[in-house]
Amino acid sequence: RRLWKRYLIEGLPFFRLIVEQKLGSYKMPFLDN
Repeated sequence: RRLWKRYLIEGLPFFRLIVEQKLGSYKMPFLDN
């Protein structure tokens, strides 16, 4: 039952990376300015 929590914590960095890549196209113009 506790296994899903471990996977969630370990997978968090990967999930964040995917989200940043998807939002990267939106963030890039603001960062360039």
